[in-house]
Amino acid sequence: MTAAAPLVRRLRPADLARLAAVGVQTRKLRASLSALGIAIGVGAIVAVLGLSASSQAGLVAEIDRLGTNLLTVTNGQTLGGDTAKLPTTAPGMISRIGPVTAAQYTGTVRNALVYRTPYIPRVDSNALSVEASSLQLPQAVGTSVAQGRYLNAATERVPAAVLGSAAARRLGIERKTLYKKARRLGIDLEAKEP
Repeated sequence: MTAAAPLVRRLRPADLARLAAVGVQTRKLRASLSALGIAIGVGAIVAVLGLSASSQAGLVAEIDRLGTNLLTVTNGQTLGGDTAKLPTTAPGMISRIGPVTAAQYTGTVRNALVYRTPYIPRVDSNALSVEASSLQLPQAVGTSVAQGRYLNAATERVPAAVLGSAAARRLGIERKTLYKKARRLGIDLEAKEP
């Protein structure tokens, strides 16, 4: 004799809802803690998604403040917290990126201090630092030199400096002072300017 297959009984949706309501009513603390856990989970997911969206919006806003056509790449930190070093091939790699039209670079010259004359003590550097740069930097950032010339192929290998207005003020080099000294020496600076 063969055994008959057991008959499978299923709850109807209405019976299932009644059974769930009985469980919620008899175990109120368990039900409220479950609801609280679900609410905290949903809130955490919303917070994480909102945080990433807000940081992305902050990055986009910062790029918009810089201007859509100018981005600055700087070195970050290593896992140990030290300053990371960009490879010397970084400008070439950046210039090969699709929408990049120009890539120029600057770098800090270590152990170089700035003085107006050699008679000024070494501790009086006026907090100025020396940066080396590529020759086409002014054109890439859309600026020019107010007086004199920027670095070129002739000055590339010799010690030459281009001072910003703040550095010139800190060193005591004012336009009027420069012109007075030049006139005293019989040099006409305006005729020599390009």
